[in-house]
Amino acid sequence: MPPAPEPSFAPSADNDRMAAWLQAVALGDRQALRELYEHTATKLFGLALRITGRRDWAEDAVQESFVSIWHHAGDYRPHVAAPMTWMTTIVRNRALDCLRRAAAARLPQTVELDESLGEWLADDAAGPAELALASQQRAR
Repeated sequence: MPPAPEPSFAPSADNDRMAAWLQAVALGDRQALRELYEHTATKLFGLALRITGRRDWAEDAVQESFVSIWHHAGDYRPHVAAPMTWMTTIVRNRALDCLRRAAAARLPQTVELDESLGEWLADDAAGPAELALASQQRAR
């Protein structure tokens, strides 16, 4: 029986190439970042789009992710995760951050209380300053 043909896509070689790019990026190699971007941006954008559901937010998440990759490529450890796994984690976190920012922007910053509710919540008990004054007077 003849040996099976070599697959055209070798994950190990691809991982090695991306790991080498990340190592070069850690040293400040802009061309390596460009190669890494061209090789992975489509998949990473798809992930961000699935998470955010909006093209503009996904674009922002991917852009922020590559800035983070530029700054933290030296933190990548090949024995801990494959390069694509490491980068998808960064994109996932940035996409979730984007969703959190959007949710926070939709929340009202202040809540106005109904006057009757304010009266109900009012406390007639002595406050900290009044309690301290009373304590000083008792001590005298």
